[in-house]
Amino acid sequence: MKKGWEYKTLKEVSIIYGNYGLSVSSIPYNGVRYLRITDITENGNLNDDKVSADISGGKTQEELQEGDILFARTGATVGKTLIYKKEFGKCLFAGYLIRYRLNKDIVIPQFIHHFTHSSGYYKWVSSNQKAAAQPNIGAKIYNELRIPIPPLSEQKEIVEYLDSSFAKIDKLKENAAKNLEEAKALFQSALKDALEPKERWEEKTLKEIGEIKVGPFGSLLHKRDYILGGTPLINPMHIINGRIYADDSFTISQNKCDELSSYIMKTDDIVIGRRGEIGRCAVVGITENGYICGTGSMFFRPNKNKINSTYLQLLLSSNFTKKKLEAISGGATMKNLSSTALGKFVIQIPPLAEQQSIVSFLDSLNEKVNTLQQNYSRICDECDALKQAILRQVFE
Repeated sequence: MKKGWEYKTLKEVSIIYGNYGLSVSSIPYNGVRYLRITDITENGNLNDDKVSADISGGKTQEELQEGDILFARTGATVGKTLIYKKEFGKCLFAGYLIRYRLNKDIVIPQFIHHFTHSSGYYKWVSSNQKAAAQPNIGAKIYNELRIPIPPLSEQKEIVEYLDSSFAKIDKLKENAAKNLEEAKALFQSALKDALEPKERWEEKTLKEIGEIKVGPFGSLLHKRDYILGGTPLINPMHIINGRIYADDSFTISQNKCDELSSYIMKTDDIVIGRRGEIGRCAVVGITENGYICGTGSMFFRPNKNKINSTYLQLLLSSNFTKKKLEAISGGATMKNLSSTALGKFVIQIPPLAEQQSIVSFLDSLNEKVNTLQQNYSRICDECDALKQAILRQVFE
């Protein structure tokens, strides 16, 4: 413990503690925002998804005040925090969040909020969350969170130091993100130009140039079919930036794969997410045991005499084609692309030799984007590591 510091519990430094949120439905935004766990980003900010609380049943709640801190109490993001700022506007908060209003004679709220991003806090969350159907930490446990507290004057200096340091670090990430987005926009522009129909291009529906197969329905797969180290099951979550990232723990037993052999994808098949983000797709590369198409996916097996797999993947994942695919997709809460609609989808295709030439040109551009993507990921990791090093310097 640093000289002049002392441990106090979260309850001891709060004037309102363990205050659970409202358990009501959300309604369209009416000027008073209803904050939910999903509205809080990983870096402790808010997203743009504004909704309000349905309090027509008579439930009431005091609006959040400057410096109130919300703690997530359940789910995969248990322990995540948000410090309320007036710039958020009038806000109520939902039932899976717990409010603490701090005693400003003892602590500066921003100091406590910075502490909740330290490795010491993360370790505490990991060791105190209860394992039920999903992780959770209730108010009684949060009340006992022990926090190293220096005098107010030192807290002020620490908050100013951390705010200044983190602003510079966030600027580095912001610049890297901007460069990446500009590169992606340039690639999409080049993609649109390259795929713009020209003379001698033919109009074809997808069912005319290949076969479409929807992944097995959930009733065909059971818990006993999932094993470690089996054949990877590919769903939309495994398709990122046009590539497949298989999850080794999300795999299917050999016996079940033999039973569902028609769902095993081959090299040069194109796996396509059919739910959620329409147009998310990737070409299946050379694999030892293959991939099995997941419930939320379908795959296209091209006629290689008519279409180049990579050419079609680039076309389907382009922004302008995504909009067309979304337009033919059903579903209210979540978009759902059917195999029938995809089969009837019309595209313009050049001769195979021209397809290959276009692919070679776009691949070289895409490599540059992928390099920037890797650089961005590296910068983010280094920035996050630097933040943790600074927080350890302060709190340990």
